Amino acid sequence: MATAKKKAKPTILIHNVKNPNYRQIHVDGCNGNITPRLDFSFQFFAERPTLPKSIEQEINRKTKSLGKIVRQGDDSLDGVAREFEFGIYLDYFSLINIRDEMNELLEQHDKIYPKDK
Repeated sequence: MATAKKKAKPTILIHNVKNPNYRQIHVDGCNGNITPRLDFSFQFFAERPTLPKSIEQEINRKTKSLGKIVRQGDDSLDGVAREFEFGIYLDYFSLINIRDEMNELLEQHDKIYPKDK
């Protein structure tokens, strides 16, 4: 009996090109929403301690260097700052593709670093 040849699935060659403005940034989290046009919007942020808006420091006259901080300016904030660096907009199918890619990476991670250890 003759065996039937399997038809090869169609393929496409995809070339990855980095834009001259390409960069990598650290992300601690994101806020997401659904837009009025039913796309998905995500704003990514990095968290860090707040920076004082101003400080007052002692001056060592002999060495002409700064000494200890005397006080922080009254206009400075306490707490944590969430610095929003960029946002993205995705349609439904793009979000599904990214979700699937992230799930695959999490599965690979969990095989290497099991949660119960």
